[in-house]
Amino acid sequence: MNNLILAKQVNTGARVFLLITMLLLNFGPVGTGIARADHSNDHFATPTTVIESEISFTDSLDVTPYGTEAGELPPPGPGCGNDARSLGMGYKTAWYKFTPLTAQLVSFDTIGTDYDTYIAVWKGTTINDLVLVGCDDDTYDVFQSQVAVNFTQTDVNNGTTFYIQVAKYSCSYEAPATSCTPGPDAGGNSLEFHANFYNINVSIGTGASEFEYTDNVPDGEIRTQSFTGLNTGPALVTTVLQDQLIASMRVTYRTSGKNRSYSELMGFPAEQATTEYYFPWYTTNTSIKSQLRMVNVGNQPTTVQVWIGGTKKGEYPLNPGEFKLAGYTGVNNGPVLVKSMTAGVNIITSIRVIYKYRGAVTSYSEMMGFPANQLTYEYYFPQYKTGAGLTSQLRIANVGGQPATVIVCLQGTGPTCTGTGAIKRTFNLTATGSGSRVQVPVFSATDKGPVRVYSTDPSDKIIVSMKQTYKVSGISQSYSEMMGYPANQLTTEYQFPWYNNNGTTFLSSLRIVNADDTDATDVFVYIGGNAQTPINLVAGEDTVVNYPLDDGPVRVVSTNPDANILVSLQVRLKQGGKNVSYSEFTGIPYFGISANTAYLFPWYTNNATIKSELSFGYP
Repeated sequence: MNNLILAKQVNTGARVFLLITMLLLNFGPVGTGIARADHSNDHFATPTTVIESEISFTDSLDVTPYGTEAGELPPPGPGCGNDARSLGMGYKTAWYKFTPLTAQLVSFDTIGTDYDTYIAVWKGTTINDLVLVGCDDDTYDVFQSQVAVNFTQTDVNNGTTFYIQVAKYSCSYEAPATSCTPGPDAGGNSLEFHANFYNINVSIGTGASEFEYTDNVPDGEIRTQSFTGLNTGPALVTTVLQDQLIASMRVTYRTSGKNRSYSELMGFPAEQATTEYYFPWYTTNTSIKSQLRMVNVGNQPTTVQVWIGGTKKGEYPLNPGEFKLAGYTGVNNGPVLVKSMTAGVNIITSIRVIYKYRGAVTSYSEMMGFPANQLTYEYYFPQYKTGAGLTSQLRIANVGGQPATVIVCLQGTGPTCTGTGAIKRTFNLTATGSGSRVQVPVFSATDKGPVRVYSTDPSDKIIVSMKQTYKVSGISQSYSEMMGYPANQLTTEYQFPWYNNNGTTFLSSLRIVNADDTDATDVFVYIGGNAQTPINLVAGEDTVVNYPLDDGPVRVVSTNPDANILVSLQVRLKQGGKNVSYSEFTGIPYFGISANTAYLFPWYTNNATIKSELSFGYP
């Protein structure tokens, strides 16, 4: 039958359907829910039927009168827990049955139950001929259980019914022992049972024009979808599974039927939505046309203010789910503050840039605003490169309310930025006015990494971005910009939805930096689940790697838990055999604690000029 079994770490905080309610983006009913005090599913012969729904099935019940029955057994042998122990027969078992109507991955869990559980999935016809399909005892950090089963097309064709046994934990044992003495019937008696379908839900727009799409995505796979004729926002990609989700928006810009540029925007984690965001700079001139995009993702009206260089440029009332596009002519200034004026009413915002060369549009890019509550004094970039057609320039703004001394450090280590080949520059930024921001002069003929931009005072708050212009044969082709990565959020694993280096349309490279000043590490790159050759990086070392692959998802992992890394994906788009654009973006960090389960984008456009695709899945 080849059913794939997975045990997943679970975040026991707010469920994603609460986010959906908050964002006012309806997917319809969250799932089928039952709450009762009887014990009709106390026996194998009278199980509760799990109803296959779009998102989830929920059953809440009191198991106080429940028991076990003759012939009932626990899952055989070790493997249900996180060690080599086997389970003894539990207490107060509840039974469910599920007959899949479609081939899909389904997760069963007891999250929210007030006692220690184990869960087992069986197939068979009577309690005496059951064959174990999968099981789980504890979900790593809690005493509830979660197991995922891949139901195949064969299961669907045969009409196979599966039985789910949920029991209160009693004891466990390890070989050479063959049994254990049951402990006390501990904990409460309130069972919360869920069947979560591995659906990823996409919602674009609000109200009567809202577009909805649902895709069942197996674990470890990525889907890329394009939705024609849409030009609206916001876009939400979410799952009710407490499993790591990843999402990005890939945009190809076209004129005269030809691809001109490619950029990719990683989704903004919905759990991090807040009321204030910053950008280092805003420019609209003959070459660059910028536009701010703002969306109210709260559940109350608010007014959004935009400040550029200390001057209020606009004030916009927004109802829940409403968006605003705002542009300002003749502005070349910073920093930019976008602020919701109603406490607790969150927004998201981005800046979209149309780049022109001699009056003709050559590229499109978009960058998310940086949340004010995540501002810090130190940021990283994987590299700084000027040469071979690429020109990089750093933009720095002091937003902390006090003067700041800021160091730009290329390929240097330690607080004094030392090391062979290191480049160091110092900038004194005032608290307000034109001296509070700077466009760092370009370092010519430079290819160095990592890049650190930091204030000498850890109490300062700065914001940093790197803009990159790309030329081919001396002609400007594309413009992109990426935010600096906060040093206090560096971690050991990053993820991307996809990697495409087919050589015909895309040339892609991963830029990987060991951000630790003292420890070396081995870095593993997984593309489509396949490990590539390990990469050894000494402290402070960076490297560029590429693979002849078109696959995903992508995971980049530092095996030394003390050596944090930073990873970006660099993409060159080709048209007619020639490079026409360059873009770079950092991966989504994976902290292994609380999964990102919902992502927001301010806008989605798919027309003859702008082709947007959403990539999403479980890495």
